[in-house]
Amino acid sequence: MTIPKVDAWNAQSALTEIYQIAFGVFDHVAQVQKERAVPLPENKRPWAVHGLHPSEHLGAYNHFADYVSTFPELRIKERYGYTLEEFLDLPSWKIKLIVERCQTLNRDDHKAANSLQHELNSLKNVKA
Repeated sequence: MTIPKVDAWNAQSALTEIYQIAFGVFDHVAQVQKERAVPLPENKRPWAVHGLHPSEHLGAYNHFADYVSTFPELRIKERYGYTLEEFLDLPSWKIKLIVERCQTLNRDDHKAANSLQHELNSLKNVKA
């Protein structure tokens, strides 16, 4: 059996559909059946193969922006010696562990600073 040649765009679309069906991203077979069963314009999804589907949206799992903004606040470079790039290259479980530890250290530092400030204020009140 010879497979007919197809252009690159159609080959890419077919492979993308196969991938999306196999990995549960979007069921193109069910979509075709739905369009045939209820032939309404709002049921048509001609560009579904190229769309961003909820299962592909990584926003919930992408902490890049969070880590970039909190990297200096958590003083990760001072505490662990990592540059931002080195830190982001670590496995996610290590990043999570370091972030949690630095958050704990920041809370402890904040408590210690507040305690020291309270002590200094009480010493000022005694001298006054």
